[in-house]
Amino acid sequence: MEVGNPSDHSHFTGGWYPPRSRGQLRYAKTATSFTRGPAAVVEVQLATRSRLTVKIATGPKKRPDSLPAQFVTVLWNDEELGTLPADGGSIPIRFSVPKAAQRLGLNRLVLMPHYWFDPTQQAQQLNETARGLQIESIEFVGKSSAQDDLAPAAVVEDDIINQKAGTVITHYAVLPDDARLTGRFVTGSPDSHGSIVLALDGEVETTLFRTEAALEAAADTTDPGAERGFDIDLAAFAGRAAGLSFIVAGSTAESHSTWVSPVLHGTRGVEHGEGDEHQPKPTLETKRPNILLVLFDTLRADATEPYGAPEGSTPSIARLGRAGTVFAKAYATGATTRVSVASMLTGHYPPRHGVTEEEHRLARTLPYLPDLLEEDGYTTVGVIDNPQLSADRGFDRGFDTFEELFRIDENDLRRDHPEPRKRAKWTWESFVAPALSTRGDKPFFVYLHELDPHFPYQPLPPYDVGEDDAYRGVPLMQPERMHWLVRFDLTRKILALINENRNWLDEASLRALRRRYAGEVAYMDAYLGWILDHLDETGLRDDTVVVFVSDHGEEFLEHDHFGHSLQVYDPAIRVPLIISRPDGVGRGSIVEAPAELLDLPSTLLGLAGADVPEQAEGRDLFGRAALAPDRAALRVRPTLAYGDWKQPATDKNGSLASRQVSIRVGDSKLIRNRYQTAGEAFDTYELYDLAADPDESTNLWFSRPVLGHTLRQQLDARNIADARATESFAPEVEPLGEDMRNRLRALGYAE
Repeated sequence: MEVGNPSDHSHFTGGWYPPRSRGQLRYAKTATSFTRGPAAVVEVQLATRSRLTVKIATGPKKRPDSLPAQFVTVLWNDEELGTLPADGGSIPIRFSVPKAAQRLGLNRLVLMPHYWFDPTQQAQQLNETARGLQIESIEFVGKSSAQDDLAPAAVVEDDIINQKAGTVITHYAVLPDDARLTGRFVTGSPDSHGSIVLALDGEVETTLFRTEAALEAAADTTDPGAERGFDIDLAAFAGRAAGLSFIVAGSTAESHSTWVSPVLHGTRGVEHGEGDEHQPKPTLETKRPNILLVLFDTLRADATEPYGAPEGSTPSIARLGRAGTVFAKAYATGATTRVSVASMLTGHYPPRHGVTEEEHRLARTLPYLPDLLEEDGYTTVGVIDNPQLSADRGFDRGFDTFEELFRIDENDLRRDHPEPRKRAKWTWESFVAPALSTRGDKPFFVYLHELDPHFPYQPLPPYDVGEDDAYRGVPLMQPERMHWLVRFDLTRKILALINENRNWLDEASLRALRRRYAGEVAYMDAYLGWILDHLDETGLRDDTVVVFVSDHGEEFLEHDHFGHSLQVYDPAIRVPLIISRPDGVGRGSIVEAPAELLDLPSTLLGLAGADVPEQAEGRDLFGRAALAPDRAALRVRPTLAYGDWKQPATDKNGSLASRQVSIRVGDSKLIRNRYQTAGEAFDTYELYDLAADPDESTNLWFSRPVLGHTLRQQLDARNIADARATESFAPEVEPLGEDMRNRLRALGYAE
């Protein structure tokens, strides 16, 4: 049973009429539906269509007698069965589900509580006292051959599934090209029979296999217990999310049957680490390339020209895009620097690299891109301007030179180097050039990590675009103290204030925030312009792979949050990724297949001719599989992202810690919201069709169950694999010093 948000259902948006009640309840034409509490969704797997009655016991009556009756609207597979009174107490909600509405396999029951009232008389009282529906129990009464006990519905041994009668086992998958389902069915008792049912969202289920049909088609029908093979062509459904339900029915509780070697065949897209044949390793006659990795912190993709920003807003990034390959769908594995960069430099998702909390240190046993390149003969230089990547967090491993730029006062840097090109020149000549001066014939790997455009947005002239006349400061105090006005540039604590008081953020203030952010992006674009010019002027560009990227994006209240780290909606995790190669491969191209930051180790090690660790979870973005004509097949590759835990400020009100994790396959994206305290835990889900809804505004979890469960199953399988792979892994922990904690606190990370 799952709990959903009322806003996920169109029925809560108005436009309803009062319930038709055979005359015993009468309401004026002005009656209005008022909802309290979320909808409840109960999933029901059916092995047969039969007489089915549902009884719901609700909690005790908790409303004044002066209020109107509470009702529950019942939907079964998106079809309304009726609106029933639900006053609570001893009388249960009871209704029947017609056979015609029942589906073999997955069914969904949705319960939506609401009140009907006269808004001119009862609205205020109802709003203050009404409660949501309290469900004590749900009972399904119908014909069933299986006993209601705790015995497993099926036992799986190797490739054999022994299944009880009256049960359903459903496997969800995106069907591959040339899909076929093969296997054998063995009747375990004379009265049992089996079937396989295909479920697709929005369509009536299709029976693919029935024992009776197999017996009729067989030449020998004298042995009902013989094996019946099946070879089912599913090619017509390729690329669609499907539920394959294996059903066994029988007349007694002892009835059972066996599925032998059920296998889904077909041509699949390349997933992590699969099919990656790297570019040929450089020979003695082929010079290994230098590698320059430039990262601008907190840069969302759509703030740059190659990803939709206005022409002329980021000319240097656009220039690099024309000279290289633009990965149009590139994603971070997390919405915070430590999580994302750890993935970018290890090639692992957060559960396996373990750098998920402020005090976690990068494990010394993890393969690490700078370390691997240094061992392979590269001169390695890191210039880092974010305290989350400090040496005491382990990020200096493998760097011959590691400069922590964040230890220099930011105000001094802005005062001494106010122009972006001079700032870039100073950075290169102060830290990079000296380290490269003694490298001889060795290639180099340089990682430049600049903090901007990270909050607080303080663009220097001429990039400090003025606000409009409507902006007068942000009233972020309580209503009774609205005369207190707070300017953005007074305190960095404004980040927390905005999220705590976002309802008071007016449109002019939000525009001011966006303009200041855009000003910092333009400043950093000019910084990149000096770097590119310097490479051209010194001839280094002829031998250097240039990678431009960000660690994560930034949210501007698109989903009721400002900043980053907690949520995994696209504004927070979609990033620019451009790779320019000196050999011109991919020049001016746009790759629509998904890419992740954890692909960079495999990609750059491949370009360097170095060995890629076998356990790397990323893939070579320039491998033969990625450059093949059928590259579109890579679009089904799953990508994942992990948000930080949001810890409650207090547990006095029963606050729950929460965390988001997402999985994306093609244009479909599932977000799992996990809520947890010491005593309880539960999940809710959000499902989005990014092709039709790029803003992630319409949750389809309640209307497309097959697709939702397909992605959920993949996410659950990933969690199981991570748990097995990291069973003996413990993150390295080192307490933060007070200086480092203060630096992180100033950026809005540490408490």
